[in-house]
Amino acid sequence: NEAKELVALKGILPISDVGSFGKLLNKLLEDTKLLKKTGIINASYISKNKGASVQIMAYIRTLL
Repeated sequence: NEAKELVALKGILPISDVGSFGKLLNKLLEDTKLLKKTGIINASYISKNKGASVQIMAYIRTLL
């Protein structure tokens, strides 16, 4: 699924609890290169997968 793919691409940075969320948030706010890198990864992923829902619906319509 998309979330697992984005974790593998390092577009999503997983957290395990509130403490790790705070640490990650601080890291992203302090490290603008990391923030920009994750943003680029996510934007690229979205761009590459744009229209997937339309394609899926078109396929489903062929089955009806």
